[in-house]
Amino acid sequence: MKIALVLGSGGARGYAHMGVIDELTARGHEIVSISGCSMGALVGGMYAAGALEEFREFVRPLKRSEVFRYADLSVSGPGLFKSDRLMDRLHELIGDVRIEDLPIPYTAVATDLTNRREVWFHDGPLLTAIRASIAIPTAITPVVYRGRLLADGGILNPLPVDASSHFISEATVAVSLFGRNRPGLGQQSMDTGLHTEQGPTSQDRREQTEGHPQATTSQEATAVGDVARTAAVNVASAGVAAAEAATSLTETAETADTQTQTEPSGTDGGPEQDVLTLPGGTPLSSYTGGSMSAGLAARWRERVAQPWKESSALWRTRKHDDDSTSRETRRPGSWGAAKPVPEWSSAFEALPKDLSTVDMMVSALEVMQTAIELPRLAVQPPDVLVSVPSDVCATFDFDRADEVTAVGRRLAVDAFDRAGL
Repeated sequence: MKIALVLGSGGARGYAHMGVIDELTARGHEIVSISGCSMGALVGGMYAAGALEEFREFVRPLKRSEVFRYADLSVSGPGLFKSDRLMDRLHELIGDVRIEDLPIPYTAVATDLTNRREVWFHDGPLLTAIRASIAIPTAITPVVYRGRLLADGGILNPLPVDASSHFISEATVAVSLFGRNRPGLGQQSMDTGLHTEQGPTSQDRREQTEGHPQATTSQEATAVGDVARTAAVNVASAGVAAAEAATSLTETAETADTQTQTEPSGTDGGPEQDVLTLPGGTPLSSYTGGSMSAGLAARWRERVAQPWKESSALWRTRKHDDDSTSRETRRPGSWGAAKPVPEWSSAFEALPKDLSTVDMMVSALEVMQTAIELPRLAVQPPDVLVSVPSDVCATFDFDRADEVTAVGRRLAVDAFDRAGL
């Protein structure tokens, strides 16, 4: 069967896209077009360029310290990472490939923060389109392309089903990375109730066009419904604010770095794990050539390279003994006695200790992306939706390729069997 494949955004969960592709090809289906944003644009681009296996071999052995290296830390600017080293590595895999020269039609979706619109890449350098599409706000620096500030396509269209509507196929398969399957939270998977008669089906759309669309460098997409339009504008504004917040975070880290430069280097007793080395004990100098001080790198590692270890469900039940006294009133007359805690404040519980600024930024972005994805899918549902739970891994767990790929394939098997695909 001829399949139009749509691959959504979601950070490291995008490794699941490889598992879905594996299952499609194993069943003898032919992928005749690919539309994607963020990690979906990257994985889809590697497949369209015939380099998916090379990409797989590159990411499978990655350790967390290597992920940190390829992320390419940015000391200043509107993002924590430049990702230049990652893009250079991808260039080694596929070279200077252009979208219009790919054997199958391909569309990468990015977000124009300047004009608050989507941008669809139908031609031009493939890696240019991928780099624009993967620029997660606050995490990966945006790019300026033809006078427009471009960032992650998932800000406005986390699952670009509409970008595949112009291609001839027998079925549309979409892979969402924002499924809500967590046990105990009373939430349902995103594929529940989405296949309703609320809009044109993929078959209806296929009957509206013949052949491939005329190649254009970018195409601005139309919003689909009042709910999606309102949410999209809000998220675009949040993307700009998040980029500005990244600069503030960088300045804070630089201040912390200055304060740690006088600390002992640990030369006599070996390197201090939390000061001079990256995760896994790898010397920092092997990645930065000594140009990046240890204090700053340690701060980045704490905030980004080691993402949260527990789900939000566990956070709600964690005990924070150190914070327990902060909400208690000290005895009258004691040294440093504080005034009674006001009622409005005493109702709150302590924040999780391992919840960082980056965690908050990414979590908020994912909540907004989910809110945008649902109404879009209701208006323009695919024939088959593979829904990957959002707690499969953290956004920056790029050292878990095999595990997440296997999850993607297992979910694909279930979805395809249900659909008779």
